[in-house]
This record gives sequence, C-alpha cells and structure tokens, in this order.
Amino acid sequence: MTQMLEGLKGQIGKDQFDQKVTTSLMACKHQIDALDALGAYDPEQPYEKGQMVVVDGRIYQASEPAPTDPSGPNGPPNSVG
Repeated sequence: MTQMLEGLKGQIGKDQFDQKVTTSLMACKHQIDALDALGAYDPEQPYEKGQMVVVDGRIYQASEPAPTDPSGPNGPPNSVG
C-alpha cells in the first residue's frame, strides 16, 4: 500500500485522492446494501432484467425479464449466476 501511495505522490492531490476514495467507498456501500436486500426466489413473482434473487445459497441475476412461469425457460436459474 505504501508503494502505491508513493507512486501517486505528485500525480494527484490529497483532496482528489480523498474524493476518489470516498466515491469508491460509497459505490461499495451501495453494492452491499443491494446484497442485503436480496430475497429468496419466488416463482409467483415476475422479475425484471437485472433483478437479483437467492436460490440454494447462490445469487442469480435475471438476464432478461422473467414472467411467473417457473417450469419454463424462465425458471431459475434464468440468468447468469
């Protein structure tokens, strides 16, 4: 870490560095908050593209809208895992 900071010396000011770190931390916080809100897959609920659910301890994200037909191609996993 010290080497990384030494490498940045003179290239970026403290205020810029602080702003970049704060922005990165806020992005991580938003991602963590989104994961905290994950629920279990419910075959009675339609899912929008990008929506995430948990199935058997794994997180799935819908790659396309998924209507409420769990037996068809939209049943989990209906997305990239």
